[in-house]
Amino acid sequence: SSNVIAVLELYRNIDSEIDLYRESMKNFHDGEIKEHVKRIDELKRLKVEITKEVARLEYIQKKIIFDFYINNLKWKQIARNQNYSIRQCQNIRDLAVKNLIVLFNNNDIIKETYTAVYGISKN
Repeated sequence: SSNVIAVLELYRNIDSEIDLYRESMKNFHDGEIKEHVKRIDELKRLKVEITKEVARLEYIQKKIIFDFYINNLKWKQIARNQNYSIRQCQNIRDLAVKNLIVLFNNNDIIKETYTAVYGISKN
């Protein structure tokens, strides 16, 4: 589950990483630019695939995952928005993460891109 959480936390930073790659390319040679363009494309593809897999969750699971990991809301805010207790929201998150383990592990693009971009095996 820690790798799923790492991927979800990474999601929120993908756009910033893409911006950094674009900014750093200004002073590069062609070979270096091609490598950065490849990385940008991998990050964009990773973001699309993460979104696609999270979208497959039940509505409440999807909402809590996006609010907590992507929108960076606190548990109190999420509980208030969903009319659930904090503990219920955390339990729903736990179930969603278990579901995402299966979804992410069956998604070759997430596994390959995560490994290629970050050099970490996502099991």
